[in-house]
Amino acid sequence: MGAAVVVAAPLAAGCGANESPGSEAGNDHAVPAMVSNGVVSVPVSIAGAMTMPFLVDTGAVLTRLDPTRFGALAIAPGLAHVSTLDVGNVHLSDVEVVAAGLCGAGMMCPGTGPAGLLGGAVMDGLAVTIDYRRRAVTFGDFTAPADARAPVMVSFALEGGGSATVDGVAVTLPATRISVAVDIEGMLVPMIVDTGSSTMVLGPALYDAIVADGRAQTTTNVNTVTGTASVPSTKLRAVTLGGAVQSSLAAIRSPLDMSPLSLEVGHPVLGLVGGAYLGNYLTTIDYPARLVTLRPY
Repeated sequence: MGAAVVVAAPLAAGCGANESPGSEAGNDHAVPAMVSNGVVSVPVSIAGAMTMPFLVDTGAVLTRLDPTRFGALAIAPGLAHVSTLDVGNVHLSDVEVVAAGLCGAGMMCPGTGPAGLLGGAVMDGLAVTIDYRRRAVTFGDFTAPADARAPVMVSFALEGGGSATVDGVAVTLPATRISVAVDIEGMLVPMIVDTGSSTMVLGPALYDAIVADGRAQTTTNVNTVTGTASVPSTKLRAVTLGGAVQSSLAAIRSPLDMSPLSLEVGHPVLGLVGGAYLGNYLTTIDYPARLVTLRPY
C-alpha cells in the first residue's frame, strides 16, 4: 500500500509530517515554508493573533480556518469575516473565510497539521511563487535566482466562481480555478492546477482508460471530505504542461465525483495537477497575468 497523499478541492486537504521550514528565501519578500508530501504551508496571522501554518491551496476558493486553533478570537463556525489576514508582506482586511474544523475534512486534527487552507480568493490579485526546493513562498514580485534554468510559461484561464451556498448562506464566489490543458501520454486533458494536492488526480474514466494497457497499479490511502479512502494508483509515463515534461509521475483514481467542479467551470475537468508535477519546478502562478511559469530545478 502506498503512502498517504494530500488531495484538495474538490477533495479536502490532508497532511503528513511537516519538514523543517526553509532557511533560504531566495527573494526579499519570501516567506519560509514547510513542505510535506508535495504540498506547502506558510505562517498566517489572523486578526493579529499568533501565526499558524496554512496550506497554500489554489484548489480551494475561500480561505478555511479551524476556529479551535484561534480560540481567543471566538470565531463562530460557518461563513465568517476576519478583520485582518497577514502572510509575508501581504496584509488584507475584512476577509471572508469558512470557519470549520479540518479534522475529518482532511484528517488535519488540532495540533497535528495546518490550521487552515489559504484559498484562491486571497491570492487572486497576486503572483505566488512556490520554491519547493528552498522551501519558501513569495507573494508578489519575484526575482529568479541567478542559477535558475530557462522558464516555461503557460497561459491559463481563471474560471469558476458565481453563486453558491456555503453552510446555508448564499454567497458570490470569485473565479479562482486555474484551468489548463495537460498532455498526458499524448492525450490533451482539461485539468485544474491544485497546489493543495500532493499528486496527479485523475477522474475515474480517464484513469481507467490509461491503465487499460495493463500497466502496474497499487493502492494508496487518500484523505477526502468523507474521510480516508483506499484508491488505485499508477505511474504516468509522460505529463507535459506547456512543453515542461515529467515522466513516471504518481497518479491516483479520484475517489470523489469531479462533476461539481466541471459544472462550476462550465466544461469537463478530468483531473488535478498537484505537487508530484509542480514540485519539480520553481513554480510561479501569476493570477493577474493568467500565467504559470515553470523553472526546472
